[in-house]
Amino acid sequence: MPDPASPVRGIRYRNPDWPGLRVEAVTFRTLGRREPEAHFRRPRRPDFHHLFLCTAGEGSHTVDFQRLDLAPRAVVHVAPGQVHAFGWGPDMDGIVLMFAPEALPPEPPGLAVRLPPCLRVEADDFPWVASAFGDLLAEYGRTDGGPVSARAMQHLLAALVLRLGRLAARREAGLPVSPLRAELFPLFEAEVERNFFRTRTVADYARRLGYAERTL
Repeated sequence: MPDPASPVRGIRYRNPDWPGLRVEAVTFRTLGRREPEAHFRRPRRPDFHHLFLCTAGEGSHTVDFQRLDLAPRAVVHVAPGQVHAFGWGPDMDGIVLMFAPEALPPEPPGLAVRLPPCLRVEADDFPWVASAFGDLLAEYGRTDGGPVSARAMQHLLAALVLRLGRLAARREAGLPVSPLRAELFPLFEAEVERNFFRTRTVADYARRLGYAERTL
């Protein structure tokens, strides 16, 4: 696990194969051959997305210094600005997508997707998830870096993100409500009703209710 006290390096998006292409798709093993293992274990803060699917082996990944244990069928998302570090085991394999924010087409507010840091895909859903990642890897492998390839990858990527977002939303909707959430939500709702015309910041409501901002 990386040391939180280690310097965090900022990393800007750069496609080493096709400088004009805003999406890159590689296997874990291909990415791992680019730099020594120690390079990937150092914390970094990229200005682009990482989205990867683990298909074999075990390991870990750290996002904002929270360790995520990985196994086959795990999908990990690192958003731009988050600090992350790799802790992949030697037998891990899968597909890594790295893409700049502008690689995704703008969506109407109702279609905005927020992916969780780690989504455990059930066996019934795994075939289409693996196929979607595989389609992006195959398209990247035959790209010529031109506008048609770029648009094809953009559409494939958007479809994957939307479908993963729908899967994550359905999973969350099926989870039992925690006792804390059941207790806190009505208090928060009532506080907003009373004071929304005075303040709309999370910090103010957290202070009034006596909870941490993160909890609220």
